[in-house]
Amino acid sequence: MNIKNVLSLILVKYNNDDRISEKVLEEIQESIREMEAAESMFNSVNDPKLIEAAIYREEAAKKKFDYLLSIAKEQYSRQKIESNEEMEI
Repeated sequence: MNIKNVLSLILVKYNNDDRISEKVLEEIQESIREMEAAESMFNSVNDPKLIEAAIYREEAAKKKFDYLLSIAKEQYSRQKIESNEEMEI
């Protein structure tokens, strides 16, 4: 099982969780599709400039994914802390 399949399975779990905004989850899914498209491009081109473009495209998608994942973690943690504080009151 590759990393993109694992990420997709994780997203399925959190799609039904209100702690992470729908917009962030959609953007994460889009970044995964961008990584897949870049990988497909890399595997299907022969020109060195297109190969380089595919590498940059994949790196950009990975950076976007990392950023979105940090936002999702922050949202999840914040909601978890807030729900714990409500339980204490």
